[in-house]
Amino acid sequence: MPRVLRNRIIFLCVSVGLLAGTVGYRLYTLQVEQHESFAVRATQQHQGEFSLPARRGSLLDRHGRALAVSLETRSFYAHPRRVEDPEKSAAVLASKIELSQAEIVKQLESNEPFVYLQRFLEADMSRAIEQLGRANGDEEPLLPLGPNQPFHFETETRRFYPLKHVAAHVIGKADMDGTGVAGSEQRFGEQLQGDPTSYLVLRDAKNGLRRQVVREPARQSSDVRLTLDLSLQHLLERELDNALRETGAKAATAVILDPGTGQVLAMANRPTVDRSARVKPRGDARANRAIERPFEPGSTFKIVPIALALEHGTIDLGERFYCHDGKPYRTKYGRDINDVGKNGMLTPRSIISKSSNIGIVKINERLDSKTLREGILRFGFGQRTGIELPAESTGLFAPLDKWTAYTHDSLAFGQEITATALQIASAMATIANDGVRVEPRVGLGRQDADGVLHPFDPAPAHRVVSPATARSVRDMLEEVVEKGSGSAARLPGYRVAGKSGTAQKSVEGVRGYHPTDYYASFVGFAPASDPALVVLVALDSPRGSRWQGGEVAAPVFAGILAEALQYLRVPKDAEPPLATDSAPIAQILAPANPLDRPDTTPGLVPDVRGRTLREAIATLSAQGYRVRVKGNGLVATQTPEPGTALEPGGVCDLRAGSRGGAG
Repeated sequence: MPRVLRNRIIFLCVSVGLLAGTVGYRLYTLQVEQHESFAVRATQQHQGEFSLPARRGSLLDRHGRALAVSLETRSFYAHPRRVEDPEKSAAVLASKIELSQAEIVKQLESNEPFVYLQRFLEADMSRAIEQLGRANGDEEPLLPLGPNQPFHFETETRRFYPLKHVAAHVIGKADMDGTGVAGSEQRFGEQLQGDPTSYLVLRDAKNGLRRQVVREPARQSSDVRLTLDLSLQHLLERELDNALRETGAKAATAVILDPGTGQVLAMANRPTVDRSARVKPRGDARANRAIERPFEPGSTFKIVPIALALEHGTIDLGERFYCHDGKPYRTKYGRDINDVGKNGMLTPRSIISKSSNIGIVKINERLDSKTLREGILRFGFGQRTGIELPAESTGLFAPLDKWTAYTHDSLAFGQEITATALQIASAMATIANDGVRVEPRVGLGRQDADGVLHPFDPAPAHRVVSPATARSVRDMLEEVVEKGSGSAARLPGYRVAGKSGTAQKSVEGVRGYHPTDYYASFVGFAPASDPALVVLVALDSPRGSRWQGGEVAAPVFAGILAEALQYLRVPKDAEPPLATDSAPIAQILAPANPLDRPDTTPGLVPDVRGRTLREAIATLSAQGYRVRVKGNGLVATQTPEPGTALEPGGVCDLRAGSRGGAG
């Protein structure tokens, strides 16, 4: 063999050997040394795990009526890496969604595998985008839309608030991802939001997707019932709106409590927010004033020192105190205390009914500062009430070492302390509940998928004063309404107990009070013989010739209390009740059996002819209507006629006779 040929063969063999060795080494590297990393990359490309959030449970009122629900809606998304012409797609979409063309281009040119272009589409917007993805004859669709396309829809759940502004602050809000960020939505998020379901997503050779469950949720979503009664809530909202129109106040708060259980049956504020609106509310409207905006309580606070003095035996009910006949009383610390009226010798009962500042200061002087401060704390001031709602203020109440020479006297008539509306209502509920304070509650229980209610633990309670002390103060408060500054709170047929407050507002940034700005309030309960409801109304800066609590807040209090007692069918205690069986308050607050009530359609007046007045009033009040009654017995005629369209807040006139009858 020629030498040249032999050399070429050797060179070829060596080259082939080297090439085979290189390929073998590369195969070894890929299949052995880097096997794990390539296997991971292959898995990432063809399968992945993701979690789908559980559908959030509903917030309901105590009777199961919807306050907040989650509804399925569509969201529009894109796979930017698969969009061939971002500029063209953005031009097509710019007039259909809320993003500008430039913003859409920025999203589509991102390196993200997935981006939302519009979440929670309205129906017309969804239809408009769908139209872009449909072919027009022989022409290609304007947008590559559908499964395995660059653009597609995803079904999500969106939080919906059907009542808009009603109970907005108690309900709170959930964000776009379904996380509670305010109110009950935040506090009861653990019960409302179950665990997500985990899925394994597999991608086939044609880029199709299929998924399988790999982990079921350990905890299911539940509905949560609140203590609110939607009918009472509507009543409260309506009366606050009327109060603002009539008094010119810039803000207002009202609360209805069950004193025996601490349950908040209604809570409303003005200004308020529309939870269904996408517009971000202004700061003041977002606040739940009932628990977040403390103010000096003024004369409503006088129930505290009078109760503590009675409890510790420092005064006697028959004792008389000289109130200086309209002249100032100078305390031992050199402060002048004045009364609004001219008062001479007054008993403790008269001091409360006439709201004498001099008299209550003299009573308060008999309590040492430590006893006074501890008693105020036991009534629930200077600390959170215990209600489940977030962002609650404690109010301002200085420790003993920060008291000035005037603090002890100032506290007697509700100065040098601030309190929220709920704190004041809770203190009044303590008196109504024979001296036992029950922490306020807004959560009733968790409702499972079968509709079974699992009640939350009862609210903690502790005794503040003895039953005898509480009854003595209750009698004084009843005299406030019958003979004193709370006469505008009287109700026919009911013994009402309450106390007005007119507190000057402090001037921000300086020491002292505004000469013309006041908080006007009234808080009380009925029936005084067996209290069923506590109601508080507070008006911020009422305008006009009337601005005192007994003048502007007491009438609002009376209007709320009158309709609430009618709706709950609470027996009267000042005159014979209507001729019908009365139910205990616990039964009245229980969900009604629909078979026992006339058919009702929201917005239409129900037929209550032939019913007892109590049944008729309860039915109409539950629809949000006001009721005027003539006669006794069964309902004979009603105006408007059954089936008439009438907005909540409208008036229904009932005429009753001994026999009644329909038609």
